[in-house]
Amino acid sequence: MNNRIGKFWISINLIHEHHDEVVEMFYKLKIVIVRSEVMYHKDSIEYVGISPEFREVPLNEVLPEYNLVVTVNTENGKQTRDYSMMPSDVRMDEYKNE
Repeated sequence: MNNRIGKFWISINLIHEHHDEVVEMFYKLKIVIVRSEVMYHKDSIEYVGISPEFREVPLNEVLPEYNLVVTVNTENGKQTRDYSMMPSDVRMDEYKNE
């Protein structure tokens, strides 16, 4: 996967309350978790994973950080969710999900 690796966090509460959705997100984004660590002081789990959604990272570069973006669509009374990963150094109003 050409070193497409990134770091992101998910709140412990979200994982407990919406476990199936978190699993669906990992599946749809093709994320393979290579490390996870509970961060009690942030009430979250820090993940390091590989995914085609992440940019290529040269060796010895600091891992880029990402924010999970969930877009909820409602059509004919049915809700669907799209997932993407936004680099954490990009503002939401600048972000374009390609």
